[in-house]
Amino acid sequence: MNYKIREANELDIDHIFQFILKKAEFDRNLGDSLGLVTTNKEIIRKTMFNDHPYAKVLLAIDTNDLPIGIAIYHFRYSSFTGLPSVWLDDLYIEPSDRGIGLGKNLMQSLIAIAKENNASDISWIASDLNESAKKFYDKIGSRQIQKNGSTIIYQLTFTS
Repeated sequence: MNYKIREANELDIDHIFQFILKKAEFDRNLGDSLGLVTTNKEIIRKTMFNDHPYAKVLLAIDTNDLPIGIAIYHFRYSSFTGLPSVWLDDLYIEPSDRGIGLGKNLMQSLIAIAKENNASDISWIASDLNESAKKFYDKIGSRQIQKNGSTIIYQLTFTS
């Protein structure tokens, strides 16, 4: 399957909101999260598409221009390294499009953004109950840096 990955824009708000709802449903079905969603399209517009966005979005688009995957992320600052780092809030691939390398390519795109911005790492939280995600995160070279109950913090660290 062919697809492209691009930064989302304000015209993508409907798709972003739908992916957030799907990710919340996935988390609820996994049984490790309440998956409560209190955002809406207007909040997304105000917080992601302004002069100082709080988060950014990578969208994977298929050959019919339909979104099939998403990565929502933002930059943080590490006082210990004196460098920015990236926090991956959500990574979600449509079930019918999993297993084709899309997750890996979304992560590679995020790694490129992190490196362009001299980030020290990318970190995220995942559920210990999500076996396929754990295998995927191991495969891309991340490491578990903390585990608390059924929650795992993963990290990809970059060397200068």
